[in-house]
Amino acid sequence: MENKLKMVLSRWFFQLFTAILIVFFYTGTSYGMMLYKDLKQLSEEADYVIIGKVIGLNSEWNEKRTEIQTTVNILIEENLKNSMGSSTISITIPGGEVNGITQRVTDIPSFSANERVVIFLEQKGSGKLGVYGGSQGKLTIMDGKIGSKTLSQFKYQINSILKDKFPSVGILEAGTEPTINNITPYKASAGTNTQITISGSGFGSTPGHVWFYHQYPYSFSNDYSIISWSDSLIVSAVPISRDYYGNTISASSGPLLIETAAGQSSNEFPFEVTFSYGGSKWPGNSPVVPYKINPNTPDCTGEEIAVINAANTWNAVPGKSFTFNYGGST
Repeated sequence: MENKLKMVLSRWFFQLFTAILIVFFYTGTSYGMMLYKDLKQLSEEADYVIIGKVIGLNSEWNEKRTEIQTTVNILIEENLKNSMGSSTISITIPGGEVNGITQRVTDIPSFSANERVVIFLEQKGSGKLGVYGGSQGKLTIMDGKIGSKTLSQFKYQINSILKDKFPSVGILEAGTEPTINNITPYKASAGTNTQITISGSGFGSTPGHVWFYHQYPYSFSNDYSIISWSDSLIVSAVPISRDYYGNTISASSGPLLIETAAGQSSNEFPFEVTFSYGGSKWPGNSPVVPYKINPNTPDCTGEEIAVINAANTWNAVPGKSFTFNYGGST
């Protein structure tokens, strides 16, 4: 009797354990473990390599309601390998969230709205695109960098890989790396159309990018600011621009570098930005600007009178474009 009871309990525990395994590990679709691929393999084996921004996400069940799928819409900023022939693409990946139900799939990358990414793509059947290499095939661009590399350095690395495999890519040969020798003037204002001249060698005849320092470790280029470009001389205005969230960004003091059309980066050269004008102004003709003062600063006295006197000095300037009007203390 005791042995029979042990056999019944053992069978019951085995069935319960098996059921738990099925409940917890069934995902509806089987996905194999992805083999590791380095950057060289990803670059050479992918059909396309792009830089882009996620502009839309839509998750829904498949027809049999066994799996959630997410369609990711991407605005293409730059084609690093083969042209997509379109400014936007859509890729579908398994997993996502629908009505509070979330499905995550191993080795499949996830995307978020407004995310900037580098994606290695493969052409699938029926004209569909997929991420090549699973989660390895999608890299997030954070503050203008991928990991410890700037985006321009990362692009140059991919271009160098593709040049070895596909010589027609046209990367500059060794010994012709771009070099900045001087910038005149060495300091200027941003957003005021002030021009600087960058002299050196190896810039190429086709315009590339002038990368201005913004906030560590972020830099940006505004190609509309380039006035002229030759192999040894570049003339550019010191720019302001907009980030991908619509915020104004401005060149600031720090290293400046050149990126050629072939993707090579120059040495970093120090440049000083004296001030920045983002284009903000009070509306209307000769506007009157009201202001108030909180005179409760504990470490000084007379601050209220000092500010009023300064405003009145401005108000006395002939031909001024706006006037201050003191509205009292607050």
